[in-house]
Amino acid sequence: MQRVVGGKVRLLGKLASGGMSDVYRGKNLATGTEVAVKILEPCAHQDEDAVERFRTEARVSALLQHRSIVRVFDLFEEEDGSLALVMELLVGSTLEDRLAKDGPIDADVAVAIAVPVLGALAHAHAVGVIHRDVKPGNIFLAVEPDGRVTPKLLDFGVAKCEASNVRTMDGRVLGTARYVSPEQARGETLDGRSDIFSLATLLYEAMTGESPFAARDASTALAKVIDAPVDAHDRIPTRVWLVLQKALAKQTYARHANASAFATALVAATGKTEDDLASLLHDERPPLPVLTISEPPPRPRSTRRRVWPIAVGVAAGAALVATLIFALAAKHDEAIAAPLPPAPTQTQAPTQTPTQTQTPTPTPTQTATPTATQRVRPHTAPSTTHTKAVATTPGF
Repeated sequence: MQRVVGGKVRLLGKLASGGMSDVYRGKNLATGTEVAVKILEPCAHQDEDAVERFRTEARVSALLQHRSIVRVFDLFEEEDGSLALVMELLVGSTLEDRLAKDGPIDADVAVAIAVPVLGALAHAHAVGVIHRDVKPGNIFLAVEPDGRVTPKLLDFGVAKCEASNVRTMDGRVLGTARYVSPEQARGETLDGRSDIFSLATLLYEAMTGESPFAARDASTALAKVIDAPVDAHDRIPTRVWLVLQKALAKQTYARHANASAFATALVAATGKTEDDLASLLHDERPPLPVLTISEPPPRPRSTRRRVWPIAVGVAAGAALVATLIFALAAKHDEAIAAPLPPAPTQTQAPTQTPTQTQTPTPTPTQTATPTATQRVRPHTAPSTTHTKAVATTPGF
């Protein structure tokens, strides 16, 4: 039987595994919505930092509502002590996986990914949340249902929240060593400009394939972050490099004032609009499954489908025949009913009337050839009664 967490979400299968937690595909039993479920098993509860980070992620994410920040729906604590974080299910891959698979990316594509993430950071900074762990593994290239690629910022587990009662993990160096800011490496108080430095470091690596603070161990990487300068690279266009160079300044006051200013400068450096840059992310879209629909076998043609055309043809022919018969009959009636011209008057009458036993002898006047005015047109006298022709059913 499949596991159900919180009495609401059934786990369907594992998506990924981490050091302390696993991520599953789940389905809400009430709505049927598919979600992602991140579970911290009881065995990990011995690590207090892991438990605190897990709870921080849930509480901080509840404060943030932005299209480029992964949404968190609920947090369940099971009877066995495990914690389950229910989040939106994303389709796609992390930027870290993209770089590992295909290597460095074009500067314009890198900026197209950075601009939405900077929008998410600006939103978080506005409510007093500092992410403190901006890195390629925490940027997800999510393919939306309409095919649009939306970069999303993940994992607020080590975030610092100043404007709420959320307890965060302060007083320690948190995050991945080669992406932290100098002030973060020194354990100093942070503001939004710390995340700007981290994102600039990420962009440098994404465009060049090289980390500016690569080292064999974390302590050496932190030392480089604090003191080592970052040089220009031939894979970074000059105008874009000038923007990155400012964001990589060791002193916070020398960087861009905020995430929005950094994003605006990056877009201007490319010479493109935000819409133009967003369209470039279509090339980053992972292939989606193709739905194949097999065509049903052709239905046998039925002879019943031909009945209507035949019937219509027969009816039309019958109507035409009936119309012709009616027209001919009417014309014949008109010919019968028309008055005949009067017969010419004979000037001489016969001298005797023949009887039934006598053969009449024609007189000279009877045998004489009539003149032109005396010619009699032979005709048949109309009968006193006649029957009018009527159109009937064809065949009768």
